[in-house]
Amino acid sequence: MTDPSSCDSEAALIAGRWAEENLPTEDLYLVEFLGTLTVSLQKVVGGASVFILKMEVQCLKLLLFRLTHLNGQESHVQSTEALLRLVQSNQWTPVEALTLLAALTQNYAEDAPITEVLKLVHVYDISPEWTDDSGQPLIQALDFDPGRFQMDFRKALRRHDAGGLDSALAELKTLRNLDDPVTDMIKTATTRVLRYSENAPEEEPFLKDSFQSPNLDADSLLGSLHQLCRAVFDTKGWWPTVQHMLRWCVLLLTEKSRAPELLGVEEDPCVVAMFAATQVCMGNKLDIVLSSDVQAHERTQEWADFYTRLGISLSTNLERSTESQRDIYRADVVWTAPMDGFVSDYLQFGLEAMETGRPGLSRGSIVLVGSASHNLELPRLKDTDALLPAREVLQSLMGHFQSEDTALRHRFIKALFQVLHSNLNQHTHAENKIPAILQKWTGKDRPSNETYVLTVLEDLLRVFAGETEREESKASLAHKLCVWRFFFFRFFTSAGNVSQVSSEWTDKENPVSPEASEYH
Repeated sequence: MTDPSSCDSEAALIAGRWAEENLPTEDLYLVEFLGTLTVSLQKVVGGASVFILKMEVQCLKLLLFRLTHLNGQESHVQSTEALLRLVQSNQWTPVEALTLLAALTQNYAEDAPITEVLKLVHVYDISPEWTDDSGQPLIQALDFDPGRFQMDFRKALRRHDAGGLDSALAELKTLRNLDDPVTDMIKTATTRVLRYSENAPEEEPFLKDSFQSPNLDADSLLGSLHQLCRAVFDTKGWWPTVQHMLRWCVLLLTEKSRAPELLGVEEDPCVVAMFAATQVCMGNKLDIVLSSDVQAHERTQEWADFYTRLGISLSTNLERSTESQRDIYRADVVWTAPMDGFVSDYLQFGLEAMETGRPGLSRGSIVLVGSASHNLELPRLKDTDALLPAREVLQSLMGHFQSEDTALRHRFIKALFQVLHSNLNQHTHAENKIPAILQKWTGKDRPSNETYVLTVLEDLLRVFAGETEREESKASLAHKLCVWRFFFFRFFTSAGNVSQVSSEWTDKENPVSPEASEYH
């Protein structure tokens, strides 16, 4: 264990290369141990699970940490982060990833070319079974001619990617029910951008006007796609794939008629960034809500240069700073995770708009699917007495829908976001009946915060009921009646009128169930 050259494991070979053979015995021992453990875990787990387990990822993380901190110095951080991303996305197993990294370190002394190859493998979704045009596997092609490998690898990936345009578009056409004119427009724009990228100039100015056409015809779609792909290349070093371009086109064309309030999709980060940038250039500010704060931090750091390249301001509400909430949301794009922060902020903005008449915030929102299964803790409302009832009611509602099917839960989340956005720009709610009914029953005006909570709930019921009606085949009549009763009961019990409701809304055939009272 005193000589790296005597250890033939891939982890030890990487360590010896990165430490320039000046590797302390204790470092070599830890690297060898963690490398052996990584291989052993895969042998044990591989036959029992098709997925990479958390323990395997954690073991690889520990190994990569040791490899990037040899001799007390940090190095090769970008390449190891790119390698870890391959494993976390289930593209490569830890052992396969280590084999690839060992081959790269034997051919490249600098971190930059290693990182570039690993990013291309991730972006183009290259598997360990990939072969080039001559039938050589990735590692053999790398060893054959390291000097030309990057250029040849990039060309091979682009050529294969472009060859899959027709099949990918046909699949999207069926999945999203696209008509022929839209499909032809998407194909024309994507094909022309692919041709342009083969001989693109080194520098090109950004033309924001290409996004501002009122009608998205073929020329404006092409211009916007071209500008965005160029911005990705300038900041990331790779061109968006055919899938990236097609999915961006579909999102843009299906959402062009309105500012997006919620998109329940789980798209690639590149597609999300391109679509968000498009909406900002068209005059719509957006909030991007992810399922975890770690994910939001990573996305913010990864795509900050892309937004900067397009002149788009970026902010996050993940950590409270000296900035006010309103200052944070003045940015073009705001990242948040999980959705608790977003809901809390917008509830406070809505109450403020109702009480003061100050202009609200006009924003759209992107929500990835992972956020929809999250419980609403709303910790920021614990110390806000005025909105404490809203916190309790929304937690009860979310808890109820946690036990429902995914489609119904997503419709509830969609309705909640739509209401939160609309309330920012409405200072009067003429259609709302519940505050007026309570005033008639009690003979006195309700406090402004209570009126606001009831208004939000009534709007939520109205929007959610409309969404449910449009999904008639997915919800039985009995189920919808239960949902109506639940909402109705929550409106009034939140205002402390249980006895009044019980006497007014009870009949012999359909009494209020005792179980419903637990939500008070």
